Amino acid sequence: MHRLKRSKLFFWSANVAIAIVLFLSISIFVLYRLDDYTRHGHYILVPDLRGITPAEALPVAEEKQLHVIVVDSVYTRDLAGGAIVEQFPRPGAKVKNNRVIQLTVNARLPETVLFPDLRQSSYRQALQKLKSTRLRPGRIEYVPSPYANLVLGFHRDGIPVEAGTRVCVGEKINILLGEGVPPGETTVPGLAGKTLEEAREILLHAYLNAGEVIEDYTITGEAGRAAARVYDQRPRPGASTRGGSVVTLYLSRNRAKEPEPDDLAPGILDEPATAESE
Repeated sequence: MHRLKRSKLFFWSANVAIAIVLFLSISIFVLYRLDDYTRHGHYILVPDLRGITPAEALPVAEEKQLHVIVVDSVYTRDLAGGAIVEQFPRPGAKVKNNRVIQLTVNARLPETVLFPDLRQSSYRQALQKLKSTRLRPGRIEYVPSPYANLVLGFHRDGIPVEAGTRVCVGEKINILLGEGVPPGETTVPGLAGKTLEEAREILLHAYLNAGEVIEDYTITGEAGRAAARVYDQRPRPGASTRGGSVVTLYLSRNRAKEPEPDDLAPGILDEPATAESE
């Protein structure tokens, strides 16, 4: 009787041991296969596909076990029609295999819009309307007129632009303003810490133009320029000058170059008072 109990206990223990071994073996096998399937810890660096066409990008992506799909298009004069302008994920990003890379390509023909009717618009209304129409305000030019800052017309490369004219999206449109009698003056705003695009917009609202842009050694390429900030300018903030004058901008990515707030002219705001607002 005692032997029978020991035999049953041994048999039960052996079955439990076998079950544990089988469970562990299966678990290890499943985890190994799952890790192999998901390639845990293995990443693919996304290649830079910008500047080539989707057809050219396809074999590059397939070689890295990636896929590409075109999701949008824009138009820029800087690239050939059909070339890839942007991608997501960005170049250099770490992804798993079989990831889909979304592409934005350059349209072969520029998108156009009808130039709006801006007759009897104020200068600020004209600025806002141009931007809402996806056009870019260019320079402001003063012409003889007894009415200060009255919008008298628009042109691109010296050619007048009339309401209803088809123009390319993103095109720069210069604005003609009345000079007034006597010609009006404006206050130069402080631009330190602003990006180039922000500085240009602030100057336009102050009836001024961005002139020469001087970059230091910290700036390389368009990406570097976009990240740079204004650290100096001529004329200095607070100076009084005629409307339509140009302001020279100094750019750097070194934030230590930017002046302290106490060094700026007192009372200078991003959008100073002008003849129109007064």
